[in-house]
Amino acid sequence: MTVDLADPIYTVRHVAELCHCSIRLARQLVHREGFPPNLGLNGRQYLFDAAAVQLWWRAQRGELRPLRQSVSRVKSAGLPAATDLVTKPYLPRPRRTSAA
Repeated sequence: MTVDLADPIYTVRHVAELCHCSIRLARQLVHREGFPPNLGLNGRQYLFDAAAVQLWWRAQRGELRPLRQSVSRVKSAGLPAATDLVTKPYLPRPRRTSAA
């Protein structure tokens, strides 16, 4: 499913599309120190200001380039692995249990 990057509000899916990475990695990026703060929750999705995310992306572009390369290519170049660049771990929410 493709998202429109012209939207004024971004979700994690928009961040993944902008960074050309998986949604799983985008979730890690939005929890990274220095990422623009979220505007709140819409259901279970974080919302971000599109302009702030695009400015962050332009500033981080050279630093995040190894994340989109294959792991073997990154290791052979002596660059840090993708997991080394993430400063705050992504912690999924606990599953809801139905109280029936």
